[in-house]
Amino acid sequence: MEWIQSNLPELIILVLAVISFILYIIYLCKRDGLRTVALRAILEAEKQYNSTTGKERLSFAVNYVYDYLPGYIKIVLPKSILEDFLQQFIQKVFDQVKDLLDYGKGVELIEKVKE
Repeated sequence: MEWIQSNLPELIILVLAVISFILYIIYLCKRDGLRTVALRAILEAEKQYNSTTGKERLSFAVNYVYDYLPGYIKIVLPKSILEDFLQQFIQKVFDQVKDLLDYGKGVELIEKVKE
């Protein structure tokens, strides 16, 4: 407890830095930049692992997107922490593209956008 009190300013700065990095990653996900990288990763995984399982393709895509992230994010938030988040993000992008390519669902999505 004494150590925490004596190092309180440094701890506050550290916590704020971690929160800032997490918010930055969320911001990247909202922007088209990370979504574009995820699309490239999905396409590359489809090319390289066409006849293998979806897990291998997803793993490739996660590694591809993780490699795209800036180095300082990788230091603060290692792959083990971000892996589940990236898997969910890539799966969501994949599902959206698949829905758009499915003609029936694509038409429904276009109609929703027009409304």
